[in-house]
Amino acid sequence: MTCATYVVPAAFQLVSGGSTGPVDCTAWSASRAIGHATCGAKVPSGRIIRLLSSEPIPNPRSPGLNLPQVRDVAWASFRVFLDVRIGAQAVSFVEYERRRLAGQGAILQVGYGPIADSRWDAGRGFRGNHALFESIHATYDPLADGRAPGVFLHNGAVYDREAIKRAAGALVLGTTKLGVGKVWAAFTRDVIPDFRARVPAGAFWAYHVPDAVAYRRRRSTGGFSGDCTPPRSYRWGTRTVTLVRLTSGSRAGMYISATYAKENVA
Repeated sequence: MTCATYVVPAAFQLVSGGSTGPVDCTAWSASRAIGHATCGAKVPSGRIIRLLSSEPIPNPRSPGLNLPQVRDVAWASFRVFLDVRIGAQAVSFVEYERRRLAGQGAILQVGYGPIADSRWDAGRGFRGNHALFESIHATYDPLADGRAPGVFLHNGAVYDREAIKRAAGALVLGTTKLGVGKVWAAFTRDVIPDFRARVPAGAFWAYHVPDAVAYRRRRSTGGFSGDCTPPRSYRWGTRTVTLVRLTSGSRAGMYISATYAKENVA
């Protein structure tokens, strides 16, 4: 359960991160999110999150973890639900602020340039993609360890909101920037939502998931629905797919694409 009064202690990716620390900003931000969600009962290190992830050894072409990867670790190992909002489900900065001020913690993906140009710079020339954790209480940058002159030392401040807004919009996706006013983030939630999948009539892919590696088979249906698990990522060949497992109905146990699943608000 998210604890709106708990202040997550700082820990830093370069000081405590071990061999993968330089590329573990998302893992260390997820550590703070798990601590926020459990009121400090569970605060795994970013290094532990890296080792529990689907990528314990960083891929040289893309060494950082992404939000679905840390979501999967948070749920599987610590039973903390992270509401990932990326791609078509990205939120506006207005919605991001509403949720943060309501007490939700957030792992925020940013382009570091606007922060590098501010008094909170902890990058020593770094301007690339990065991840932070924010709550109603503070902005936590896992680089901000004060390790050298000119490197900001985390002091519990909430960073200027215009700088954070611009940093969120500066996130580089491929060859373009996300755009000011848009946010890719993962939020803690007070209540783990129920999910329900609805598959329309026609063809769909049914997945088989032994040992977290997915195989798929084409199926046809006249349409069906059922309760399901929260989304989780699985390896499928050289790619990753996000799936849910049906937990009710005649197809209980089947894995299908998470695109069919929505939070059950009924």
